[in-house]
Amino acid sequence: MKNLEARKIGQVIAFEGERLAKQVSEGIGRATKTVGHSLDEAVEHMWEGIKGKVLEYTRKDPFNALLIALGTGILLGWLTKEGEPLKQASKAQTYLAGADRQAVSWVKGFQGGLSC
Repeated sequence: MKNLEARKIGQVIAFEGERLAKQVSEGIGRATKTVGHSLDEAVEHMWEGIKGKVLEYTRKDPFNALLIALGTGILLGWLTKEGEPLKQASKAQTYLAGADRQAVSWVKGFQGGLSC
């Protein structure tokens, strides 16, 4: 008799444990979806803000934006290229200095052409 009661109690406990585990699992699933959705919205909002600022700056000062993009591209190329980093850094500096001089002379030439 005690064996039968203990078995019934064990079955009830097992059933309730499974039911609670299922409820907890569903709750965690809903919470995960909610957090994921909120995170997606936050990242999208942040990205839109950054993109807007970049576009605004590019429209306001296109020459500097172009130089920044050029420098960033060279830096990323240098960082991802295999080889000796110090030699690559020296080459990048030389290239940037030459590009900067060429860009400045181009702008001066362009401005000189406008004043005529």
